[in-house]
Amino acid sequence: MEKTILIVDDDSSILDVLDSALSINFSVQLISNPEQLSHHLANYLPDLFLIDYGLPYKDGFTICKELKEDYRTKHIPVILFSASRISSILLRDSHCDAYIQKPYDLWELERTIKKFI
Repeated sequence: MEKTILIVDDDSSILDVLDSALSINFSVQLISNPEQLSHHLANYLPDLFLIDYGLPYKDGFTICKELKEDYRTKHIPVILFSASRISSILLRDSHCDAYIQKPYDLWELERTIKKFI
C-alpha cells in the first residue's frame, strides 16, 4: 500500500513541483490553506506531514506543535521546510521530526521522507 504525504503550503507553484516529484513514489495530498487542515484530518490521516513554516493565518511551527499534541496525530512524522533560517530552539520546541531549508534538493527531500515512512 502506498504511503500518503500531506503537504501544506500556500504557494501553488511549490505544491505543483512537490506533487509532481513525490507522486512517483507516494500518494500526495495538497492543502494550500492551513485553515483546511483540521477539516481534512477529521476524515483522513496521512503517513507524514510536509509543512511550510511561513504560512498565513497559522505558521508551520504552530501547526506542527498542535499536531504533536493531538493524540490522533502525535505519532505521525512532521517535516517542516522554510526559505528562512529557523533556530534550533524553535525547531526543538515545535517537536518536528526534521527540517529542510529551501531551496532544497528534491533527492534530499525524498531521502528524508523515506527515513520516516
